[in-house]
Amino acid sequence: MVRGWLWSDAVDKAPKKSRPYNNLGFSLLLDGKNEQALQPLSRGLALAPSDPELNNTMAIASYLTGDIDKALDACHTALAVNPESIEARNTLGFILRQKGEVKTAEACFSIVLARTPDNFEALMNMGLIKQLQGDLQNAQSWFQKAVDVNPVSSQALYYVGSCLAARNQPGAATKYLKKALALDAGDYRVHCMLAAIMLQQQNPDAAVYHYKCALEIAPDCTVAGIGLAEALFAKKDLQTAQACLDSTIRYAPGDETLLWKAVQLLTEAGRYKKAAAYMETLTGFHPDNPKLLYNLACLYARQNDKRKAVNTLKRAIDRGYNNWSQIKTDKDLKAITETAYYKAIIY
Repeated sequence: MVRGWLWSDAVDKAPKKSRPYNNLGFSLLLDGKNEQALQPLSRGLALAPSDPELNNTMAIASYLTGDIDKALDACHTALAVNPESIEARNTLGFILRQKGEVKTAEACFSIVLARTPDNFEALMNMGLIKQLQGDLQNAQSWFQKAVDVNPVSSQALYYVGSCLAARNQPGAATKYLKKALALDAGDYRVHCMLAAIMLQQQNPDAAVYHYKCALEIAPDCTVAGIGLAEALFAKKDLQTAQACLDSTIRYAPGDETLLWKAVQLLTEAGRYKKAAAYMETLTGFHPDNPKLLYNLACLYARQNDKRKAVNTLKRAIDRGYNNWSQIKTDKDLKAITETAYYKAIIY
């Protein structure tokens, strides 16, 4: 608020100078007032259309308000005037990375790092690019360089920890993640990552703690919700776990990955009726998918609902399910092995 007032006053006192407009726009961006930032930035550019700093700030504002083409144009204008602009090059690289133009983005950050090897923003973005490419070892190396430049960056520490966890080094990952958490206790992603490691190490109590912390910070985080349910299932707290699944799926009722994970957890816990309900939702999205239908038939059979199991198995086969070895040996279908339909298709 103070920043915005100061620069508004500066604009009023020097309406023909472009710099106050840039500073006002940037201060509004820092306050999260992205749409409001566009007006002073536009007025500044009317006075100085080629100003690299103004164009860079406009690029950021345009990106944040969803006008990607305008953001890219502003970046290119800034760089045409000042090819040495580190800020504009970083902004261009970031936007290109977000657009999925990874190679071009990488080239931008390589230019920045050739000129300023300790540029924190470029180091982080190079790490994110390598992570996106699945090169976790190189990603970790870039993030570690970012930590070396800024040891109190919780973001950089988190990303080093996430790479270590993905590379199956939970002990080292935990150390970095705890450092990140000490710097920023409000980062739900760190809690989620720590919880996942704790669950992997068969410490469901610690996992529950961290998933609950994550959900207090971000109640709609489905990763934390499904993780908490998994941890509660591991603790044999089945009723609470199922309630957690239900509340999590309400945030994203059409998320098929989430539904499938719920089916798996409930099946493992022996809650076949609820698992079947979620599987019914999945098959509703894909009514002709033979694999989904087959799994639904198995869940009905596990409940000893022979009529639904047989009918659904027939639908699966009619739609192309032909893994006869699986059908013949699957213990999940035990309840219907004496039915006329099953005998007719097997023998």
